[in-house]
Amino acid sequence: MNETLYSCDSGATADFESSSPSDTCSTQKNKTCGRFHLSPVFCIHNKVCIVEADETRETVSVGMCDTDDYQLQNHIRRVFDISEPKDTKLEFVKVTEDFCRRSIARMLVDAGYRKPFSSNADYNMAEKHEQSSSFMSDENADVPAVNLIDSVIIEALTDNVSDIHFEPCSFADGTKKLLIRFRKDGRLVLYKSTDFSLLEPVIVRIKMLAGLRAEESRRPQDGRFIWENAGLSADIRVSVIPLWNGESAVLRLLRTAVAQVKLEELGFSETHVRTLHKILSQRNSLVLVAGPTGAGKTTTLAGMVSYLASGGTTRREENDSSGADPYTNSDTAESVPVVASGSKKIITIEDPVEYRIPGVTQIEVRPGINFDFGDALRHVFRHDPDVLMIGEIRDGKTAATAVRAAVTGHLVLATVHASSASAAVIRLLDMGIEPYLLSSVFGAAVAQSLVPAAAGGRTVVAEILCGTEEVRKLIAEKAPVSAFASCMHSQGMVSLRENFDAKKALGIIAGKEVFND
Repeated sequence: MNETLYSCDSGATADFESSSPSDTCSTQKNKTCGRFHLSPVFCIHNKVCIVEADETRETVSVGMCDTDDYQLQNHIRRVFDISEPKDTKLEFVKVTEDFCRRSIARMLVDAGYRKPFSSNADYNMAEKHEQSSSFMSDENADVPAVNLIDSVIIEALTDNVSDIHFEPCSFADGTKKLLIRFRKDGRLVLYKSTDFSLLEPVIVRIKMLAGLRAEESRRPQDGRFIWENAGLSADIRVSVIPLWNGESAVLRLLRTAVAQVKLEELGFSETHVRTLHKILSQRNSLVLVAGPTGAGKTTTLAGMVSYLASGGTTRREENDSSGADPYTNSDTAESVPVVASGSKKIITIEDPVEYRIPGVTQIEVRPGINFDFGDALRHVFRHDPDVLMIGEIRDGKTAATAVRAAVTGHLVLATVHASSASAAVIRLLDMGIEPYLLSSVFGAAVAQSLVPAAAGGRTVVAEILCGTEEVRKLIAEKAPVSAFASCMHSQGMVSLRENFDAKKALGIIAGKEVFND
């Protein structure tokens, strides 16, 4: 087989880039992809596409984002040698990722896989390219799996749902269904039960959107994509896991917004808010926010960062003498942070960035390229931060770096998965942090949970373990959780249960709700 490699500056490459994918990847040309055994999954994974294939099959041009990948070129040569006559000419043409992505999308439509992307599957490209459906037809707009996912996401976003579950279910009588469940206000409810035959195409579409390997059904996969449709948008995190009867997918909906979240509006008591403000005024201190998944930890961190970015002042602090209800909510709070003072360099490390806060340097980790929390932390110190916010401490390396940052004079804010404030301390000790180091920088641990409010929605129930001398001594001694609980009680710190009971007595929490340890 003859072959040619076009350079980046070749006229042929320029011609391909200037033409639309719908022209260069017509139905006839896309069918040749099947003949050449270059499946959509192979093309997506390796970022290659059939750019040109004339009807006589004498010349085939393969677009590659990386024309220096000689191993991939050799693989394609072997495939073509098997499937094509020896006089077929093979050309490798350098194309951009955007062109390749759109070409593959066209190929998927012509192959009957799906309709146009309603979202950008490449997270990095989402910020750089305006999403457009002009390059794809609506010929497959009635594909059931496509319509189902679009309608489910729209319904979830309009109904303030936090998670969508797609699950296969096998019943005792032998019937099978695809169950779609919503998590709203902390409760999981059935949204729809539909035909089991939709499971595979639904999972494949979700994988395509999230940039996952569609052919891999034996291992768990995680990804994400930006979804925009019907005037709605969300950053959607995806987790797919294999089951005995199919695959299950869970979509976490994150509504990215430019906002200054106010602690006063999150449901914390006035005492808790004042305590947090005092804690945030410290340097060389580590402040932890603990709770289960979906407890609002990220929102609380955003509130802390917004407070610091505003200069650490709110109008409520300037004019507060009213003796109002000690529990606030989003409908009645009037506190508004002043304009950002710019007196602090605040850097956040998040996965992903959920709240875009003016005046704050926000970094988004990308595990797919091994840029995680620990890696980001090791590099931010050259940017001269005063405050560091870490989206989550997941391992010992990240925990150790966070503690070292606090030791060297930074205020460090972070979340950790733990059931109580004292358990958050124990969690870091279990990660290998030396007790004497943690005790020297411990500022506070905030544990919280979200419970249904009587007026609708949810409200926060919280406890704050402050870094008093007695508490730091317990940390240095590596005391058990029970010792921290006793210390909190003796020093007048309100526990989660006490905060729950107080809110229930005030009618903020519905009477039927029961506190769960």
